[in-house]
Amino acid sequence: MTKQLTDVNGIGEATAAILQAAGFGTVAALAKSTPEELAVVRGFSVVRAARVIEAANMLLTRKDTKISTVALQKPSPAKEAVVAEKKEAAKAKKNKKSSKPKDKAAKKSSAKKDKKAADKKKSAKKAAVKAKKKDDKKTAKKADAKTKKTKKATKKKAKKK
Repeated sequence: MTKQLTDVNGIGEATAAILQAAGFGTVAALAKSTPEELAVVRGFSVVRAARVIEAANMLLTRKDTKISTVALQKPSPAKEAVVAEKKEAAKAKKNKKSSKPKDKAAKKSSAKKDKKAADKKKSAKKAAVKAKKKDDKKTAKKADAKTKKTKKATKKKAKKK
């Protein structure tokens, strides 16, 4: 059975017609070409040409097997970076989950501790407010006493005159 250009993965009917018009009428002609020669054909870059040539070579060496050009592709550095980020995010999420208390007793215990800490904070705040009010009262009393003294003193001076 002869191999058709459309048997090469990555080559459809339209691309096969373009290749035939450019002089690449068989799978063998594709396999023997260089990426630079094939890159001259409309729709082919050097990278795509290299992948198609590799697929054509594999098709010729293996019986009735279509080789995927996807398998020949190396992931781009950007794609590798995205994959690495996703892996790190998953790992961080897993670590975050594992650091939380797992059983109900531990959850209750940590909730109680949190509540105690909040209550302690509230009572300290109340005590501070109470102390401030007390100080304010003392200061107000002192101010009243001082104004009374000054009033008495002014009255005495007024009587003397």
